[in-house]
Amino acid sequence: MIRNANTKLMLGTSSWREQFIDALTVNAGDDDEDEDEGEGEGNEIAIKAPPSCGDYVMHFMTMPWKLLFAIIPPTEYWGGWACFVVSIFMIGVLTALVGDLASQFGCWVGLKDSVTAISFVALGTSVPDTFASKVSAVQDKYADNSIGNVTGSNAVNVFLGIGIAWSVAAIYHFFNGTR
Repeated sequence: MIRNANTKLMLGTSSWREQFIDALTVNAGDDDEDEDEGEGEGNEIAIKAPPSCGDYVMHFMTMPWKLLFAIIPPTEYWGGWACFVVSIFMIGVLTALVGDLASQFGCWVGLKDSVTAISFVALGTSVPDTFASKVSAVQDKYADNSIGNVTGSNAVNVFLGIGIAWSVAAIYHFFNGTR
């Protein structure tokens, strides 16, 4: 019973009101060096620096995204299922939006949709993996995790990309009776 109560405390961290307040509030940038200063006996007073001009610029550039994602219900509703379902829906909306924007970009540049799709998919899957590999290379003593991340992420991208496309094509041709 105590473990269940602790889990609920850990998952139910905010309310919709807090999410929208956080989305509309300009926060000063968090530095990684400042995290170590707050550790200790708990007697220290955290002094927050006021937001800089760059913080205000970034806040107003990202405010539509912050408000869009503040719509997602907190995890405390329906045992987290509301958050899960709405998050999956939002991923679908963003995927459709990025697909339309990529198609428009390809039209402006004069590329076929297939070339644009392959290019954006490659960038969309490789850039986050590059940053993750860099972080793991810096933090790991022998950089084994970064090598595994590069190999594993590329394997997943290729195998899932080819496998899902071929599976969808096979199902389509099976039900339509074509080859």
